[in-house]
Amino acid sequence: MLPTFSSPLTQSNRPSPDPDKYRRYALVILLVIFLQAILLIPGIGEDRKYSLSQFSTLFLGPVWYSYAMAIGISGFTLIYYQRLGGYLLAIVFVIIGIGTTMLDVLGFLPPSAPTLRTTILLLSGFPFDILLIYVCWRALAVSMANGSSREATDSSRTTAAIAFFDDK
Repeated sequence: MLPTFSSPLTQSNRPSPDPDKYRRYALVILLVIFLQAILLIPGIGEDRKYSLSQFSTLFLGPVWYSYAMAIGISGFTLIYYQRLGGYLLAIVFVIIGIGTTMLDVLGFLPPSAPTLRTTILLLSGFPFDILLIYVCWRALAVSMANGSSREATDSSRTTAAIAFFDDK
């Protein structure tokens, strides 16, 4: 008698990945990225000193840094409360960080090119950025496949919202 083999696509006894595993990884990696961002604030871990007149444009100054950090903190909060949108915000936060880091490492941001210590701090974040993008992407895929989003599975809120808007 010949053994029978089942296709990997039809195996139903394979356990589904745990979406909370990715959530924990994403939260820890985001904390590491936040610590690295704090170290890159001028005067704390960075050698260069920025004067306000040279570093005050809307896209390259403290306002841009505040926007990026607000996106990162919002992503962290949403991931903590198990919302899928947090993973998307974390990916956006990392993409903003990578874009800004590459411009700075290449010397395009004012007032000067980074020093060796600043370059090491900037480049040390890349492995964590890539890892966070992978973890967030996997968490989104697993959550969507399992249908385990709290918004998607909680039909009472959805039903109440539909009833509210239908009455108007």
